[in-house]
Amino acid sequence: MAKSMESSEYNTKHYTSLFDGRTADEYYTSMRVKIRKVLRMFGRMEGKRILDIGCGDGFITARLGESTGARMFGIDISREALKDARKKGIDARFANLDRDRLPFADKYFDAVFCGDVVEHVFDTERLLAEVRRVLKADGFIVMSVPNIAAWYNRIIMLFGFIPVWVESASSHYVGNPFLDSGMGHVKAFTKRSALQLLALCGFRKVEVAGSPVRGYGRWNRAVEGFWNRSDGFFSMFPSLSSLIIIKAVKARR
Repeated sequence: MAKSMESSEYNTKHYTSLFDGRTADEYYTSMRVKIRKVLRMFGRMEGKRILDIGCGDGFITARLGESTGARMFGIDISREALKDARKKGIDARFANLDRDRLPFADKYFDAVFCGDVVEHVFDTERLLAEVRRVLKADGFIVMSVPNIAAWYNRIIMLFGFIPVWVESASSHYVGNPFLDSGMGHVKAFTKRSALQLLALCGFRKVEVAGSPVRGYGRWNRAVEGFWNRSDGFFSMFPSLSSLIIIKAVKARR
């Protein structure tokens, strides 16, 4: 009998390999528009404290620190990635989001970035309750999620393919001929579900934006050009976009 794999074990393995050399470069290339939009949502926060949940090797965390002027903190499940984050001057700490509390005091942060993380966590309400706990009274979260209702998923599901960002197995990717590996997602989001989840967990929407996933040389030039133009166009409509970015403030209760 094959050994069962917990989500934390999968995520540790996946993200340790993700932030390794060429794979990391491809990931950040594909996410460059999202990164730019996230930086804009934070603005300048000179002297403030920001937590990056799922900071990885600290590439985006460091960019966020440079852009905002804030002091940056991070948490991640990959101890190898955390070593690289600390080399960038980030106060980066280990945490298993399916098990651990955030290792910080109540009302410690002015803002939190949670980029493409909540879809990997079983108890999303618990995670967002922790985010709310560590945020100051006027603090805010910027959260990004992949959108299972993206324009291309609405098309391919008509032909019986499983939508991108959703997985049926742990060790193989099945049901979609356009991808060959999974991403460890255990939750799925649309614009509507993400906004409802944030509201239920005590946050009030400020801004919603869509973002494309850019090509990084995996396909030939013509195919990649068509993809970038199409995904870029639909990113103007968050409900159809590949990625959804939401800024929400801590609501009073």
